[in-house]
Amino acid sequence: MTLCSIPRDSFVQIQSDDYTGMQRIESAYTYGGPKSAVNTVKKLFNIPINHYVVFNFDSFMHVIDALGGIDVDVPKTFDGPLFDTGKKVHFEKGQQHLNGEEALAFSRERKIDNDIMRGFRQQLVLEAVKEKATNINSVTKYLKIIESLEDQIQMDLDKSQIKTVIQDFLIGKDYEIEQLTFDWRAFSNSGHSMVELYQDSIDHVAHQLRVSLGIEEKDDRDKKKFQTNGKYKFKSDYTTSTPESEKNADTFTGNGVYIGTEGNTKTGDLPNRKTTTGFYD
Repeated sequence: MTLCSIPRDSFVQIQSDDYTGMQRIESAYTYGGPKSAVNTVKKLFNIPINHYVVFNFDSFMHVIDALGGIDVDVPKTFDGPLFDTGKKVHFEKGQQHLNGEEALAFSRERKIDNDIMRGFRQQLVLEAVKEKATNINSVTKYLKIIESLEDQIQMDLDKSQIKTVIQDFLIGKDYEIEQLTFDWRAFSNSGHSMVELYQDSIDHVAHQLRVSLGIEEKDDRDKKKFQTNGKYKFKSDYTTSTPESEKNADTFTGNGVYIGTEGNTKTGDLPNRKTTTGFYD
């Protein structure tokens, strides 16, 4: 099972009928819903995407609570705000049992580091959900959990397809999990923070995804740990989270200049469309 978290501020070409150009990848969903989000990721990594599932915050919490909570190995001690109240919840380094509300706070926090590390925390939650879910040996129980979500989840799978996915999941309980991430740097565009994913890093992740999908063979790239090449001059700093710390990072150029593909820095306005319960209308 291959997990790949894409930083929401990743500066990419948006694939949407309503927008042409480069923008934060998170805006693809707002510009065109699941179709635009899926097409943008497909184009970025040159991979097929057969189906999608969209969770909002309520469904995220509901699923974890329905499983009786999850056990997560918290990587560092920090305090994070709860979604509805903003009240702080304390996370202590080490094994901790989280309910749905706490797991959401753990997944959303990014001020203690950055979007890349937040992606890793979200993957820890997904892995914990998988571990807890494998203790349920009933397709019927899974279907009841999904049905109870009502309008809190969107997908392009019908009930028979969901049943097949669950059955395959129960057969293959002992999945090995691979986590993919990027080499990147932060820069400013029209006053907005953006993340530049280095092209050779995108190519590497795309290769790993295509290998995991069985549409590409392993090659010499898989024999050594990836390191972005000299063309891009800077390596990622996964500790940066503030302008002050960014100035001390290897990614800092002094002026936040974009160093990727020339001419790709022109963007339109960020979308301001409202969604219903987090879903595209």
